[in-house]
Amino acid sequence: MNGLGASASPLGYSRIIVGLFDRRRGLALGIALSGVGLGAMIFPPLVQQLISHFGWRSAYAALGIAALIPLLFNYWLFNSSGSSSSAPTRPDTSLKSSSDSATSKSNPRTFILLTVIFSALGFVSVGVFAHFIPLLTDSGIAREDAVWLAGVIGLSVVLGRAGIGWLIDTMHAPFVMSAIALGLMLACWLLGAHSAGFTLWIAAVLLGLGLGAEVDLLSFLVSRYWPAYLFGTIYGPLFGMFIVGTGIGPFMIGLLYDWRGDYQLALSAAAGCALLVAVLCLLLPKYASKLPNL
Repeated sequence: MNGLGASASPLGYSRIIVGLFDRRRGLALGIALSGVGLGAMIFPPLVQQLISHFGWRSAYAALGIAALIPLLFNYWLFNSSGSSSSAPTRPDTSLKSSSDSATSKSNPRTFILLTVIFSALGFVSVGVFAHFIPLLTDSGIAREDAVWLAGVIGLSVVLGRAGIGWLIDTMHAPFVMSAIALGLMLACWLLGAHSAGFTLWIAAVLLGLGLGAEVDLLSFLVSRYWPAYLFGTIYGPLFGMFIVGTGIGPFMIGLLYDWRGDYQLALSAAAGCALLVAVLCLLLPKYASKLPNL
């Protein structure tokens, strides 16, 4: 699913947004990418109703039909105006400035840090989210309540993306990302402590903020650390490593569950990864508020 869905990844539309926005780039990315959270808020209760009434096979068929809907929007987006002005133009790379060269020379370490940070973020956030409902039902929470809490995660993704986008326009983005990682660590701790009631809502909100911060923060940081004409070249492998993390996370957490018979060790490992991310974010260098060619 990850392989076939790669063409629908944020790479394409993030590149368009990066080319159109600068001063409010974080907010623009947050709003545009909040659709993922909107889907996470709407679909779990909807799919649960489909499963209850028609069975899981019919629910999968309905999801497959829903996946075709974006094709109509793609056609409208890229053909209705008939103009190429909505897509960023490729700058003349022969006119790179000295600051471009300095940025390129100083960024292998930054690339490695971002690779570790976002693969670990994908491991924690998607890994825990994939097991969120069975994790709660294992601790005695009714399945219907667990599904609605999953909807809370989706709402947090939607609201968090716009809010985080605004924050990274006004603050140093790695500091914001470090705080989000600490929130993920707290969410893992609360879930591991068999929390109930209001504390579960806190855990759901923190997990939603972590899910909502990944892709738009990656797009924003790549656009600030590297010139625009390198955006796709740098973003592609970094997003690929993030996807690797999202694939390994659910599998490893499930493996640890099967080994131990509960989620305690898995949640402890996820919390440790989140703490590592929080520390590594503080090692990221400062970036220019506006790079050439943007």
